[in-house]
Amino acid sequence: MAEAVILISTPVETLPAGGFIRDARVLLYFSENFKARGTSTVIYIPVNSVVSAIRLAIKGGLEIGEAFELVARDLANNMRRVALRHLS
Repeated sequence: MAEAVILISTPVETLPAGGFIRDARVLLYFSENFKARGTSTVIYIPVNSVVSAIRLAIKGGLEIGEAFELVARDLANNMRRVALRHLS
């Protein structure tokens, strides 16, 4: 049975929050490292972190719809980068 790792992360780079930015930047390295070891990686994004990111964007002056789109787009882009790097 192959080894698997669950990473709990909220990779959002567009908001001024250290934890979200750090998650987005280090996720690529974690994924590469686990791939090199032959380990499967599952990324879990907690919904309460997504809600916090949306609230932070609203506090920054965005409308609810804009905040949702910003966070959703950023999460999708960062997950796509990890997936593409993991597959190559």
